[in-house]
Amino acid sequence: MDVTVSRTADVQADPDDLLEGINFADVGVDAGDDSPDVDPTATGEELSAAARRPAKTRSGPDRPLVRRTAAKTVEIAAASPAHRRLLAGVLGCSDDVATLTTEVMCAPRGATSVVSDLEEVAGADPMEAGVIVASWERPRSSALWGLLADLGAVKGNRPPQDAKAAIAMARAALGLSEAEKNSLAGAVALARKN
Repeated sequence: MDVTVSRTADVQADPDDLLEGINFADVGVDAGDDSPDVDPTATGEELSAAARRPAKTRSGPDRPLVRRTAAKTVEIAAASPAHRRLLAGVLGCSDDVATLTTEVMCAPRGATSVVSDLEEVAGADPMEAGVIVASWERPRSSALWGLLADLGAVKGNRPPQDAKAAIAMARAALGLSEAEKNSLAGAVALARKN
């Protein structure tokens, strides 16, 4: 295919006539979705300017996400070591700032649901608290045991018998002090992605 290129000022033809008969695949141009958006009512000069303009593709990180991550890093670094340790226990990671920030920003919804479970048991009637925990599957109650252990409310490993474990967790949850509840609330506040 023979293509002659001339200066734009010398060309008086319609832009559609200039492009007619050109097979873009033959000249190594992908005419797919990467082509710039062009107004169909554009004049010849506007069309040639739009064709010269590179497609708006964004490579690299998402600026708002980077900004939120940096802000979260500063917030976590300024938090007390006790809050970082509690949040790390909830998320199941180490309490260093970089790892904790990464876990917070990548955590799925519901990652702190164990805290809601603790609040449910702590706010329940004392006669029903153990029954609530006993009705849960073992992974859910084990997560609550881990959180209570991080708070210092239970010691050692979870009892192997579900009924004994449920009673121990209910007692521990009902016996939490306001200071322990406030500490937990401060740790969970760090988990918000803003």
